Amino acid sequence: MPSLVQASFPTHTAPSAHPNYTGLRRSQAVWDLPSVPLDTELSVNVTIAFPAAQRLPLSIESMSTVHTLKARIADLRGLDEAGVQRIKLTFNDREMVESDHIYEYGIGSGAILVVGWVDPQLQRVDSGKEDLMK
Repeated sequence: MPSLVQASFPTHTAPSAHPNYTGLRRSQAVWDLPSVPLDTELSVNVTIAFPAAQRLPLSIESMSTVHTLKARIADLRGLDEAGVQRIKLTFNDREMVESDHIYEYGIGSGAILVVGWVDPQLQRVDSGKEDLMK
């Protein structure tokens, strides 16, 4: 089971220059998901846990698309031979399905998002949570 690395990055509430852009941009070795303007102010400092082998420092700025995050990770690693996505993104043991707004899951300061890979034989998420508790 891969070990987990935790990385915390500050988030920003300032709107993106291109608010409708849902892609990712590479910036100083950090994958940033651009902010989406909100009716309410939202400032979250999120910790993302991910397998050490993945080596993806990620930051989530105020509002982001779960689908975009999962798709970008899958682009790097996460598709099986049949092209099926094996990525699962979980928060509090709840899989984050495609949702327009991460804040719907109640993520707050210091939260941990777990990026895991589904074991195709067992059809379950191997998120390495056991390592998180050590």
